[in-house]
Amino acid sequence: MIHKDKGLIVYVDCQPSEQFADNENETACLIGLYCLKPEAFKRFKQYKDTPAVDRPCIAEEIANKILSENDIKCVGSIGDYSSIKSVGEKYLSNVIGNLKKNTIGKYKEKGYKVYGRNLNYKTADFIPWYVMTLVFMTYNFALIAKQLKQNKLTFSLDRIPGDSKTAMQFMEIMGHYPSIFKYMKKIEEEFGIELEFANMVSYVDSNGVRQEANSHPGMVLIDWIVHSVYSAMNNLANIDTGTRDEEYRESIIRPYQILKERNLIHLESIEGIVFTNENDPDYTDELKEIVASTNFVKAL
Repeated sequence: MIHKDKGLIVYVDCQPSEQFADNENETACLIGLYCLKPEAFKRFKQYKDTPAVDRPCIAEEIANKILSENDIKCVGSIGDYSSIKSVGEKYLSNVIGNLKKNTIGKYKEKGYKVYGRNLNYKTADFIPWYVMTLVFMTYNFALIAKQLKQNKLTFSLDRIPGDSKTAMQFMEIMGHYPSIFKYMKKIEEEFGIELEFANMVSYVDSNGVRQEANSHPGMVLIDWIVHSVYSAMNNLANIDTGTRDEEYRESIIRPYQILKERNLIHLESIEGIVFTNENDPDYTDELKEIVASTNFVKAL
């Protein structure tokens, strides 16, 4: 979708959640969606708002619509929770070791303090992978933005569970991790584009009525796509209760299959998006200063 102020908008969602689930053997997925005309999907509701009995039929309908649309592209990452946690802990250790304690620090056994506010470890350990995946997406979607002659690329994010404000503040900190910050600046310079990451709070529909963000056709479509991918990656008979049959599962994963068959989705493993190595640049004094003053994530 092209917005007059926000440029090319990419809709982003995660499944099963933007924090750790109880089962560390599960594979999580975080995906960004470019859809030039999301209005084609406006009659659908989010997965959780659709009765379970209707979901297979709706998934098939969405798959068929994807089959007939040309301007769709998905990019994202998948990773098992143990790997995501390991990467998160590594980044957190480096961040805490370089920034002031009143910016971020360890708090008790299972939490952190971010600008004086508590953030549980389930969210904190998850966010480094979340931010790295967003940054990984930028190149692919910047190419599309350039083709469409757009000088701004906005990522519309779903709300992170729990204390969303503190989670967003931690995302700001991660957005200024040296290698991540350097990569984003390179993308902006190479494509002559401005990157923005924002929480979509609401939007104005075609009738001029303000609606909640989760009813936006683009956010609805990416919601169904991440559910479809998650079901496929975890070989779940039914991602709701585990009691449905294989036929149910085949319908739910159909949107992902269509995207895959048409080469419209690229999912990188977590190992392929880690923005750190032995030559990772150090925090500069300037970078340390702007961590506390720059908004990485805003509100749409």
